[in-house]
Amino acid sequence: MVYLNPVQGFYSLIKNKSTLPRWAIFLLDLTLCAFALFYAYLLRFNMDFFSAYHFGLGYPVLIVTLLNIVFFRLLRTSEGIIRLSGAEEGLRVVTAVFASTSFLFLANALSAVFALPFIIPTSVLFIYLFTASFLLFAYRLLVKQLYIKSLRSLLTEEKVLIFGKTENALMLKSAIESIDSRQYKVAGFLVSDENLWGKSIDKARLFGFNEIESFVSKYSIKEIFLSSDDVDIDLKNKVADYCLSKEISIKVIPAIEKWVDGHLKTKQLKDLKIEDLLNRPSIKLAPGHIREAMKGKRVLITGAAGSIGSEIVKQLAAIDVELLILCDNRETGLYELQYELQEITSDENIIVSISDIRNYAIMQNLFETYKPEIVFHA
Repeated sequence: MVYLNPVQGFYSLIKNKSTLPRWAIFLLDLTLCAFALFYAYLLRFNMDFFSAYHFGLGYPVLIVTLLNIVFFRLLRTSEGIIRLSGAEEGLRVVTAVFASTSFLFLANALSAVFALPFIIPTSVLFIYLFTASFLLFAYRLLVKQLYIKSLRSLLTEEKVLIFGKTENALMLKSAIESIDSRQYKVAGFLVSDENLWGKSIDKARLFGFNEIESFVSKYSIKEIFLSSDDVDIDLKNKVADYCLSKEISIKVIPAIEKWVDGHLKTKQLKDLKIEDLLNRPSIKLAPGHIREAMKGKRVLITGAAGSIGSEIVKQLAAIDVELLILCDNRETGLYELQYELQEITSDENIIVSISDIRNYAIMQNLFETYKPEIVFHA
């Protein structure tokens, strides 16, 4: 016997289905509104079904349905994809219900002036307005949450670290773990304040750079989130270089006020840039006379795969230098850098040397072979 998790069952139900037709959503909305009106009458008559039935429900339901058809069409309430609905779609359908109910309130006001019977009692209209609004708004959000949960249940949990100051730490942790498209789990907070080391925030421990190796190994960390700009620059560079050597991605979290409707979106997470490390605009190596001085030169960059060295290399690659000699002892970093340079320049004038600058013999051979005229020691 196969037992199916309800959340996984929901995903299995919709994964091979196209979006629900507009007419189906339209009919569902009308049906829920009719039910809301029926429920309002039941409450009006103290849940006495027969009293509500004999009062006459057919005509009021018909009137409400016709009005809803008009306002639902005008506000296009059925055009959204239900499983991707947000607050905007929910407010749109609530606005349509409010508009149709307001029309009936106006009709009752005119009936009172001319001593005519009400189409629907005012008390029933109030109950209907809140009930219908709740049902239409709630079922959209429910379907969306089930869809998101079903997707997340199929994702592999990814342990990550947050690097930065602890202001709004709990909010950051919650935001990262709530990102729809990934199953993130914050394993710890990397902080510079020694007084905070060993403490915890929502079961995630705070630690210093001296423990980063153990955290990365224990939790198989592949991504670190930088949460603030005013982190100690030396520590930021150390973390960046360490992550580069371990092939760990660093993502920069935007300021909370820049989040979309109070939520952090995947598209807002940007890779760490050189200006983030320097706390100032990146160095421009090639304006004016410097560009001319570099032309036709053989340039050696040591530490080329590092955060600063790689930026220098990219800027030099845009200049017509005779030869770029990239020197570093990190093979993976050099390979990735060389791959990025393919979009800027050809491989013909790039030499890659996987070597340690502390090895005198290797460096002597490098200088004798390629005769660099300018050296950037990064």
